[in-house]
Amino acid sequence: MSALKSFFAESVATAIRNQQLRTIEAAQGYLVDLLIEYVRVEGLLKAGPEADEPLALMLNRALGAAPAERIHVLRQMGDQALFLSGYFADRVDRTAVGIGYYISMGEGAYGALSGILRGATEHEASVSHLFEELAEKFGRFVGVLNEVSDRTFAASPVSLIRLYERWQRTRSRHYIERLLNEDAAPLLVDGPVRE
Repeated sequence: MSALKSFFAESVATAIRNQQLRTIEAAQGYLVDLLIEYVRVEGLLKAGPEADEPLALMLNRALGAAPAERIHVLRQMGDQALFLSGYFADRVDRTAVGIGYYISMGEGAYGALSGILRGATEHEASVSHLFEELAEKFGRFVGVLNEVSDRTFAASPVSLIRLYERWQRTRSRHYIERLLNEDAAPLLVDGPVRE
């Protein structure tokens, strides 16, 4: 196992445990593979011009596509929504549409993909179950990738500010622990903590 895969496998497993998320093993592996694919430069280059395509236009393209192309576009759309809203939540929060839009589009893409694959071959039916899980728990998986992102970028002063801003918005104990681990306790102010 490569160092990158090992790092993300451990990070994803830890985040799933921390968030007390029950999920199938295939979904956990899918998240790891997604992270590896998107963080590598060649993965971003391989995405081609569609990488900058807005999700709504991808959906429109999927609806008008032949079945094989529709499957490809829906998966790409779900993957892009999941990665961006999970790993780059702060950036997505600052867009005009916000994180709710990304979650809705990602859930819909994976849900439609699951439906397409459901009645097909035995292999496709098992893959359908994976995409159904990703659709049903999309928001929870965004949280998992958000935690992985926090751990990945936690060493810089910019990331401390990001952690502090997230703590201010959520009052989550997770962010208090992260700030304490980074010796940033002076940033914490009185306020209710959410479990």
